[in-house]
Amino acid sequence: MTSEDYVEHDESPSTTNSCCHDDISNNTTPKTKSKMSLLDMSSIPREMYEDFRGVYKYLQFVVISLAILNNSFNIVVFTQTRMRSATSKILTFLSFSELAVAIVELIVNSYATALEGQTYMSELYWHLFKWGRLYVTMVFQRSSICFNLIVATERYIAVRFPLKAHQILRRRSPVVFCGAVLVVIFGIHIFSPLKLKVATVTRRHVTLYVFGNSLLYDHNQAVFEGLALATKIMFVYIPLFSCLLMNVLMVLALRQHRIQRKAMHLNRDVQQQSDRREILTTITILVSSLLFVLLALPVTVSSIVQITHHDYGLFKREHYLFQFIVSFGGMLSLVGLSMDFFVYMIFNREFRRTFTNLMRSFFRQTSSCCGQIPASDGPETGHYMASEGTNMSVVTMQDVVTNDKISDEPAASSM
Repeated sequence: MTSEDYVEHDESPSTTNSCCHDDISNNTTPKTKSKMSLLDMSSIPREMYEDFRGVYKYLQFVVISLAILNNSFNIVVFTQTRMRSATSKILTFLSFSELAVAIVELIVNSYATALEGQTYMSELYWHLFKWGRLYVTMVFQRSSICFNLIVATERYIAVRFPLKAHQILRRRSPVVFCGAVLVVIFGIHIFSPLKLKVATVTRRHVTLYVFGNSLLYDHNQAVFEGLALATKIMFVYIPLFSCLLMNVLMVLALRQHRIQRKAMHLNRDVQQQSDRREILTTITILVSSLLFVLLALPVTVSSIVQITHHDYGLFKREHYLFQFIVSFGGMLSLVGLSMDFFVYMIFNREFRRTFTNLMRSFFRQTSSCCGQIPASDGPETGHYMASEGTNMSVVTMQDVVTNDKISDEPAASSM
């Protein structure tokens, strides 16, 4: 999920336009040749990185497709009446954000694959990259981090202050709060695409398209760089490590809750069932948010190391190590987009039950549209499956011939 650094670096013009870069470097100064020789000193050889990118290029489509499917399931389940709660509303925003990231990534990557690596010859691709990946994807990725922190905080309050939790959460509508967070993130990150422009470069009578600095960025470079650093701290580093801290607090709150319940010797079944639901929900969010943080750490740590070590980064000594870690971290982030569904199915019985009922209802309605479906129970019994709306009944040929009440009482036959 937090692959915003991957978004910013992995397919920047300098890396995506490798053919263009190699072609131009043939007639560059010795300084450029020295820089290229420095890249060969990376801890990871170029061949290893390119082999990984070759596998990653096609594997990402499987991961992205799974993310779209799973997050669509999450949204459908959480919007059901029986699942509505403060937690489910926040998780709906989270699933929507992850779904948006997956859709944008699918569009951008599909177009890049269709161009067969010749992205530097398509102006449309770079506009799509600029507004899609550098803006929309970044916004929803960072929104996902914030929503994970919000739902972890909500679960901590529910377990740590069970008597006051309803009043606290009722005063702060999750829908309004999450909507406001999304709007703020959208508004404050508009600087990201505005600092770039799609420029043209003519080389050997061929027009190539690359990114260049916009006039707005040239006149306000300090402002743009300050916004980039501030937003990364506000919407990546602080929320991510706060989410990790909240996971620790949730574990302590669950432990304290269990000790208190044992001391009170509660034997009321209704109260015990309610407590069990709260605990299972909290454990589900705990596992989900912890997994989210762990999958996001490689890219986040790589971003911090890039700032603190001058040999680590694009076109530096550890260029290919940087590219490998960022690409691998980007893959983990894409995997993280689809993991919530599996966590919910494994740890939350109510989510699992609701999803199962929805699937059964869907297949029953699909079967009912097909009319009578023969069932192979042998030629002598001649069983047939009769559909009556969504209620299915088994009727034998013998009953049709000998039992008059089937035709006289159709309601009884559909029970």
